[in-house]
Amino acid sequence: MTIEQSAKALRRAYITGVVISILIGLSQILRIIYSTPAVGVRDWIITIGSFGVCLGLVYGIYNKNRVCLIILTTIMLFALLLELVLAVTGKTQTVGEIFIDILTIASIYFLVQGTRGAFILHNDFKDKEILKG
Repeated sequence: MTIEQSAKALRRAYITGVVISILIGLSQILRIIYSTPAVGVRDWIITIGSFGVCLGLVYGIYNKNRVCLIILTTIMLFALLLELVLAVTGKTQTVGEIFIDILTIASIYFLVQGTRGAFILHNDFKDKEILKG
């Protein structure tokens, strides 16, 4: 992977993170709006917190932080694993859940490529600094 490809992969990971954050925020808000019992303050705090954590990780990805990429990729892998466990245990999968699984797999791909790109960019910059100093 060249430096230009690494930069593009990192940009795609950033865009993927933004899309993930928006989808998580929307799904949490819709869950609260359409829930049958009255919604408490705790649900709103969890919603704002999860949205804030995702946006914080996306900001870290924007700044080429490898740790944020690894954390967001791990979260998406955990979500996919949870969906697969629910599918194996006999929960029926609707078309919407299958669509979410496909989106999760695609986002994991872009995040992994972005992680590769971030490591290559960091190693390249470290090598250039060593050569200068």
